[in-house]
Amino acid sequence: MDEVEKNKTVEKDMKKLVNKSWFRYWLSAEMSNSYERLQSLSFCYSIIPVLKKLYPNKEDQISAAKRHMAFYNTTPEWMGFTLGMNCAQEEQIANMPYGEERTALEESVNTIKASLMGPLAGIGDSLRATVEAIIGALAAGFAMNGSIFGAILFFVLGNAYYFGISYFGFFYTYKNGMKVIRDMNKSGILDRLMES
Repeated sequence: MDEVEKNKTVEKDMKKLVNKSWFRYWLSAEMSNSYERLQSLSFCYSIIPVLKKLYPNKEDQISAAKRHMAFYNTTPEWMGFTLGMNCAQEEQIANMPYGEERTALEESVNTIKASLMGPLAGIGDSLRATVEAIIGALAAGFAMNGSIFGAILFFVLGNAYYFGISYFGFFYTYKNGMKVIRDMNKSGILDRLMES
């Protein structure tokens, strides 16, 4: 198999694993909250398929899994932004030789998570409350007239919002990786978001 074919196969495998990671996150975002670490278990569970592919060495897998068991908490549908970026970071780490640069990038994984979870929670919680109020008002109009369509509308529109935000956030940050952070720092948007 020539090098181009091999790269296409690896890229296809990674795409499949990244999709699996997003789907695991979609299913488990709020299912394993604990008082000590909140969403870290579902975060780690979501990224494990990617870690297993990237790190054939068992010790590297364990080290990477430990990185993702650190405290984490944000609005569930907005967790995709951080998870996608961490998948991209782990891919970058796995392709680097052992040394200071790799160690620094490994240490930055939780720094990125910690710095994004607060602003994402603030934006996500506010937006979620607004969206749920609007969808609830639309659905209530139908429900008050005795129509089952009110419940169906609330379920469909609510999940369309959650699905859309999580899917876009995950795959946008996975595709763009650390470029997202650099762009946010250049534009100052992260500071403005935190202030808002």
